[in-house]
Amino acid sequence: MDTLLARKQYPRMARRPKNPPKLYIGEWIEHLGTKKPSEIAKEAGITESYLSLLISGEKDNPAAHYVKSISEAMGVSMNALYGRPPTRDVTDQVTKLAPELLAAMQELLRGTK
Repeated sequence: MDTLLARKQYPRMARRPKNPPKLYIGEWIEHLGTKKPSEIAKEAGITESYLSLLISGEKDNPAAHYVKSISEAMGVSMNALYGRPPTRDVTDQVTKLAPELLAAMQELLRGTK
C-alpha cells in the first residue's frame, strides 16, 4: 500500500518520529520533591511501570494525553517536561521574590498584559 494513501486512510499508522523529544520526568520529580512516582502515576491514571519506563527512557514517545495527565499530576506544564528543570540557584532566587512581582512575571509569561 502506498505510504501516503495509508496515512490518509489510517492516520494512526502515520510515522512516529525517529528521534522524539526527550522527556525529563524523573528530573522534574526529583526537583519538585513533592510527590512520589507512585502518587504521580495514580493521579495521572497510568501504571507505575509505565511511568518508570518513561522516566528511564525505555519508552520515549508517549501519547500527548499521557504527558498531559502526568504534567497535571505534577503541577507543571506539558512543555516543561520536555526540558530540564531549573537549577536550585534559580529556584531559590525566585522564591525570594515578592508575591506581586511573581504575579506580574506570570502574567507577562502568559501574554495577558
